[in-house]
Amino acid sequence: QMTYEHNQHAMLRGYVYHIASSLRGKYKCFDNISDVIGIIQTTEMYANAFLNDNQGGVLFFGLDAKGTCIGLSGMNQTKREYVQHNIGQRLSYFDPPLIDVEHLYHVDMIKVIDMDGFEFID
Repeated sequence: QMTYEHNQHAMLRGYVYHIASSLRGKYKCFDNISDVIGIIQTTEMYANAFLNDNQGGVLFFGLDAKGTCIGLSGMNQTKREYVQHNIGQRLSYFDPPLIDVEHLYHVDMIKVIDMDGFEFID
């Protein structure tokens, strides 16, 4: 078991990650959402809950419920950029409006690598 720390640049495929206690708030792992619309909709739903909770939270796509890194199938650069852009768009439509929405969240796309250090591409 490995510990995931904030600002980590890569995760090993097949390893179980313990979410570091330094990531305050709640976290949720998803292994069955690989389409960009599902990721955006799920993020919007949980972002609303995280904001109402006042503790924040972290969403992990590509980890299963036990924390095993499995990656996301078909997540190319175009899809990554689409997800990053559209999460901000969705949050900007919240009612009541969020002030400084761009400072309330960040999207990290973390590489998934194999044991030899090669990036996992599905």
